Amino acid sequence: MNQPDLNLDLCTIEAFGGMCVLPDEVVAEWIEAGVLPSRTIAGIRLVDLGRLNAERFNDKVCRPSESVD
Repeated sequence: MNQPDLNLDLCTIEAFGGMCVLPDEVVAEWIEAGVLPSRTIAGIRLVDLGRLNAERFNDKVCRPSESVD
């Protein structure tokens, strides 16, 4: 039997906040405002890192704090 691919590129609000040194409340507000992509699995809201990276690297606009290689 094939094993499912469990590499979903997701993390909890708490883990994302810890990585970015942000309070959990700020991360939750960003999700609600649509700034951070998310998905809910089994009633748990998770930050969708795969979509966040895809949106960042597919963005055609270069912001002053970013560089383009």
